[in-house]
Amino acid sequence: LACKTLNEAVGWSLAQWDDYLAILDASENSSAHLILAVWQRIPSLLPPPSLSASQAGEQVGWVETVFTRGLAHRSLTFRKLCLQSLASAPLDASAHHLSSQFLVTTLLGAMDDPPFMR
Repeated sequence: LACKTLNEAVGWSLAQWDDYLAILDASENSSAHLILAVWQRIPSLLPPPSLSASQAGEQVGWVETVFTRGLAHRSLTFRKLCLQSLASAPLDASAHHLSSQFLVTTLLGAMDDPPFMR
């Protein structure tokens, strides 16, 4: 078996990896202004809508990780931002790539959070 680098396996550039790591790093901090500053980079991580599900699978898995962490974050503001992002136009174009496990388990679970019902 040929061993691929992470860049080859996922198909992201170094700039996209920088964005991914910056988003994860900021999400570890509950300060909303730090999160909001880097969250705008989420669209750079999305696969183009033209990719097939198998081609986009690796990228989507990493993006789902960001959203899974965000939807479970201690900050209600950040959790709402994650939900808003999932409904936004850039994500909507790539939403068909999201896994059913993410949609059913993570997303629906997050939406069933009592603070969202207020």
